[in-house]
Amino acid sequence: DITAFDPAFGKGGRTPKHELDPEAFMQLLVAQLRYQDPLQGTDTQQMMQQMATLNQVQQQTALNDKLNAMLDADAKLKAMSLLGHYVKGISADQPVEGKVTAVQVTDGKPVLKVGAQALGFDAVTEVS
Repeated sequence: DITAFDPAFGKGGRTPKHELDPEAFMQLLVAQLRYQDPLQGTDTQQMMQQMATLNQVQQQTALNDKLNAMLDADAKLKAMSLLGHYVKGISADQPVEGKVTAVQVTDGKPVLKVGAQALGFDAVTEVS
């Protein structure tokens, strides 16, 4: 029993992933290209397919980054449009309501100033 030697063994530890993120995929693909056997002829079709796949992953990653930036900008604009409006919401399990007097961005997320309280834009439940 290995736990007799190390009681921490088997506790917590790493949870295996069932999907491959784009960075890990590109690392595997580049490693495969780098360590191909130089004495064995390279299959041109396979090489082109690998390069096309690498290009697709890079384009998809760039597209995802741009989409996330657009969504962040949209949330900030929507939060700013609430300036001067009366809102209701929940912050730290407490009800918050009042007029929005300011909007600030904390950790990339818009936060509304309602009286002396802060209310995350995503926690707004009613606007009037």
